[in-house]
Amino acid sequence: PVLPLVDGVRTVQQIVDASPIDEESVLLILRHLLHFRFITMIDEIRLDCRYRLTPEFHTAFENPSVVADVLVYVTGGTRGSRGSFSDMEADVQAVMALYAQIDGWDQTLGEFREVHAEELKEQGISLRHFVTFGLLQGFLERIDSVVGSLNTNEIEELQTLRSIRIPRRKQQLKDKGLTSAQVNKDPEIKEMVSRMKQLKAKEMGRGYLSDAAADSAPETGRT
Repeated sequence: PVLPLVDGVRTVQQIVDASPIDEESVLLILRHLLHFRFITMIDEIRLDCRYRLTPEFHTAFENPSVVADVLVYVTGGTRGSRGSFSDMEADVQAVMALYAQIDGWDQTLGEFREVHAEELKEQGISLRHFVTFGLLQGFLERIDSVVGSLNTNEIEELQTLRSIRIPRRKQQLKDKGLTSAQVNKDPEIKEMVSRMKQLKAKEMGRGYLSDAAADSAPETGRT
């Protein structure tokens, strides 16, 4: 009576309200599901929220499971591919292009919906499922009301790396016939991604080790 209600759309309170069993039992079930990592929880998705892409976006769609799941998920289960592999690839590319347009620095989710209403309708995309998928896969995150310790120049640099320099360089390499794996090994790409992660870590108030520093750091155990 609880699992069918966990659909990536309902809030915890809506699940409680819709379930025929008592609230305490519902919450206990949800806590067990969370503990064993069968489900996860995300913040409420509202039209006044702002979201941005994380560095993981640049490699997320190289994961076959992400490619296989994205169409079914973002359309709320109404469809997957339209038949052939080429059709599916075109649909996935269209969804990726929509994700690439998310820029919470300049617009709220509601404003994003207004600007891309035609594309969302054409692809049959549920905006809530669209955002949820990105959050669950780790390539989308909500922008908090207070930016971390980045100064104005660093904020601009982070935005430029994420939205302009990295995508442009990747496209240049792809136009030369390089595969996605080869593109990600490009020294310039690796340097820009490393810098983007460094800025992001500073923004979030965390330390950051470059790949070289991480390789030479002593192992202190795992949590």
